[in-house]
Amino acid sequence: MRILFLAISFLFFAGSSPAFSAEPSSPDSATEVPLPADVMELAEVIDWQWGIYFDEGRKSQDDPLIVFGDRLISVAQDHPSREASYLAASFLFRMGHGAPGSDSYRFMTAGMQETLRRHADNPHLSADLEDIGNGGLTELVTEPFLRALLSKTKDATVRAAAVYQLAYHLDSLALKKQHIEKWIENYRDRPPEVFRQIELLRNHLETRELEDLRSERVELFERIIEQHPTERPFAREPSRESPLHVWLRLDAKFVQRPDEPTYGEMAERRLFAIRHLREGCPAPEIVGTDAFGETFRLSDYRGQVVVLMFSFKGCTPCAAIYPILRKQQEHFRDQPVAVLTVMDSHVEGETVESLRKSMEEGTITWRSWWDGYYGPISTRWDVQGWPDLYLIDAEGVIRNPWAPRNDEQKLREEIQALLDEMD
Repeated sequence: MRILFLAISFLFFAGSSPAFSAEPSSPDSATEVPLPADVMELAEVIDWQWGIYFDEGRKSQDDPLIVFGDRLISVAQDHPSREASYLAASFLFRMGHGAPGSDSYRFMTAGMQETLRRHADNPHLSADLEDIGNGGLTELVTEPFLRALLSKTKDATVRAAAVYQLAYHLDSLALKKQHIEKWIENYRDRPPEVFRQIELLRNHLETRELEDLRSERVELFERIIEQHPTERPFAREPSRESPLHVWLRLDAKFVQRPDEPTYGEMAERRLFAIRHLREGCPAPEIVGTDAFGETFRLSDYRGQVVVLMFSFKGCTPCAAIYPILRKQQEHFRDQPVAVLTVMDSHVEGETVESLRKSMEEGTITWRSWWDGYYGPISTRWDVQGWPDLYLIDAEGVIRNPWAPRNDEQKLREEIQALLDEMD
């Protein structure tokens, strides 16, 4: 089944863009070199175009990828500077999205092709692979791209990154297959072109066996722990002054931070999540201190339905959920329902005072653990993005690791359903 899928995937991918090149790519240097003037000018113009895109309501015709995609393909294919070529190719595959036939999809797959042709051994890929197609649903091309990269690269860091991202991707596919109807329902109100991608993915998932996805993801994470335990990814950092987040920019410098987790450590966290943080698993114990230094535990709330949120000060999407949680508190005030938060910090040196201030202002009206700077609780719970929301039943079992975050009514209905089970 897996071999058949690979054959279909490569045919599908090749039909949407030029066939994968079989020629080996020459190693890229990890040494930072100044970018040519023409590429720096392009990077600054792309920054300017992002401003138009955000100011004008994120219209697709203003998307920098759509505006500059063909020029970026030319840089990726032909520019004599290998660093410029790599940055153009990675911008294309990081920003690309959309269904087959769209310009965005064409640009994304072109970036993947040039990455395989010229940059399969560039260790900077480890900083960019996790962002494949962040602009949309790209599952149909992510897997064949990662498998092709694994077949070509000779660089240990790239190999570790590709194995990790492939395992992570298969884990995501397994979760979506397991909860496909609930997942699709969450996208019902999206634009038609987005829902078309959902339908394509559902059709694809019907060809996959759930147990195959689950078993291979575990095998891959275990392979990382055995073969690449100490490899560490590169990270993007700004190479010049700009108000834009470094992820949105064409240019960047790449560094390896000694305090960042290794691929072995990340794989161990993912395996812990697979075995202990999924629907039907007893929720792992949480022990920590609240805003006033008092120690408390998640198990203190056994016998209540728990809405558990992972958040951090300054997280705009997190703050948007606080009013919804306050309304749930009010609605269920006379019933055994507890709202709890693990509050991280993403600013070095930030203290628990920020949590106390939020409570004094009435923004947070429930008890919270102060977890500190990328703290141990969120690390153990393998939080990949904030906010993260769990529903835990009165027996302490995780019932919905994909709890609806922005839909007040759906969240209320799910809490009520767990309360009804207690009667």
